[in-house]
Amino acid sequence: MEIRISYPELPLTVNHAYVTVRGSHRVLKTEGKRWKRKFHEFLWDEHGEALDKLLTAAGDTEWLMTSYHFYFRSLVNETYMQRHKTSLPARTGKRKGKVIELPAQVKGERKSQERFKRIDGSNRLKLVEDALSESLEMDDCRFQTGAILKYMDPGQERTELFIEVVNPADFGVPEEYVRDPHGTLPGPRSVRG
Repeated sequence: MEIRISYPELPLTVNHAYVTVRGSHRVLKTEGKRWKRKFHEFLWDEHGEALDKLLTAAGDTEWLMTSYHFYFRSLVNETYMQRHKTSLPARTGKRKGKVIELPAQVKGERKSQERFKRIDGSNRLKLVEDALSESLEMDDCRFQTGAILKYMDPGQERTELFIEVVNPADFGVPEEYVRDPHGTLPGPRSVRG
């Protein structure tokens, strides 16, 4: 069984969703909590029935294969296609309130040397994976990550998730851990109250 979820927002980056305290412990910021709450409500309001079926199919032994497709308004630097019209010497300037040294500008050279924006898809993964884990009440150790892909869609930023039930044995987990014939593993938690 596989379901597709199209959420109309991108998750926050790790740096915008979490803060590091005491040197190594990460805590969710208010913005991250807000995003997770909205995501949870959307999941169950729009896909509750399909999620119930998915969780029933997964039971307490199967895993979920999750793939994430992040749609950004742009993946390219528009200024890469633009050229300087004048030459300027190296000079001091300001960027984001800080004084910086601006390099010389040469007539005819590209305004940007990079074709593509520095967008890291995996930097968006932690928040959505944590939110999915909490929403499904399933430890993300039972998630098998499939694809993490970036797409460009100027019309609509969004996050698309593809979730399917998979057998851990297909990934080398010994059968006795998957099926637990002696009933020694803890029983399943309630799917949703």
